[in-house]
Amino acid sequence: MKTRRITSLIITALMIIQMMPFNLMTAVAVDDVNEKTEVAEEVEQAGQPIVVDEPETDEKAEAPEQEKSEDTGDVKAKEGAKDTEENKKEVSGGKKSLASTDEDSKKEDEEEAEEEKSEEESSETDEEDQDDDAEYIKKNGNEAVDVQGDAAESRSMARKTLLSDTSIKLNAVDKAVKELFDDGDGVEPGDGTNPNDPPRQGDGSNIEAITAKWITPDSVDNNDPALLYRKPERLEEQKVRLQINYALSGEHKYEPGDVTITIPATIFKNRNGKDYGKIIIPYPEDPSKKGDFNWKQVGDKIVLTNTKRMSAATKGYIQFEFDSMYPQELVDMETSAPFDAYIEVTTHLGNVIALRSNQLTAQFDTEAIVTSVDKHSQSVTRVGAAQIPENQRIEGENEYIRVTWYVRGTTKANTYYT
Repeated sequence: MKTRRITSLIITALMIIQMMPFNLMTAVAVDDVNEKTEVAEEVEQAGQPIVVDEPETDEKAEAPEQEKSEDTGDVKAKEGAKDTEENKKEVSGGKKSLASTDEDSKKEDEEEAEEEKSEEESSETDEEDQDDDAEYIKKNGNEAVDVQGDAAESRSMARKTLLSDTSIKLNAVDKAVKELFDDGDGVEPGDGTNPNDPPRQGDGSNIEAITAKWITPDSVDNNDPALLYRKPERLEEQKVRLQINYALSGEHKYEPGDVTITIPATIFKNRNGKDYGKIIIPYPEDPSKKGDFNWKQVGDKIVLTNTKRMSAATKGYIQFEFDSMYPQELVDMETSAPFDAYIEVTTHLGNVIALRSNQLTAQFDTEAIVTSVDKHSQSVTRVGAAQIPENQRIEGENEYIRVTWYVRGTTKANTYYT
């Protein structure tokens, strides 16, 4: 009985000793504990007794394993501590990295801002130094075209520069180039006809020319390009169109407001002696700066002013139209007031140079014409002398035959008549 109890105690002690490594290993390797626990559970379920041979050997065998397990635990603890330190370093490094990233990002933003500023300055410089520029505007059939820099030097460069605007049709470009370089179709440029006008050149700037010409043709050629002769065919609105050409050269560019062109607001009068007609200008009205020029009315004049910086070498033309006129309101064959264009340029030193164009005038030939006349008898009656005017009576005659005639005529007129 004592022997069985001792044996049972020994077995229990051995089992406790055998289970101890599992508890120690739990902190070291969870997978191993789980595996051993599963094996133990399988053994218990199978109902097989755990047999331990040579308990002394098992005790000796377990001791090193326990020591090894403790060593392993120390190693793992050290490794865990090391990992913790490394994690701290990583976190610290991460914070440092984030700070560094913020600094780098800030530095990159500053560099990008500097680059953008540099690009803007470069763009402005390029724009200021740009040699070729052109503008084409069309309103109600009237054009305003200017070419600058190298584009003002030759037809080929002007054509190339205008074609860079894909919205302009090829035939319009070719027509514009012709108008730019045909020098007013033989019209002589103005030459400061008013002795009080400033000189046309100075301070390295020069007004090459400014000319005016009629676009509307004569109804019947009068061999005078400066005098427009119009003969309206019907009682309908009359419109006349004209064009000015200008050319500048020199060494210095023109700032906004440096170039002005002044023209009359109207040159026609109605039968009451009042200004008559309305002018159409392709450029926008002041204060708009959408065009290279804008315009405003000052008294009985129209003043066009450059709104953008212009090259020293600039060539252009502007077309105008007078409309809203009717022949019956115009005085027959009266010569209009003169139309001319006066260009003024402020030089880089603040002095003014100027030039006046040639003059244009116009006449309207209004008329009323009887185109046909016919007559026929309306009635024939016998009447007494008393019904005949005394100066038509014949002495001694008391009876007359009276014939009533109907006369009809047709007229063609484009003005009032009585």
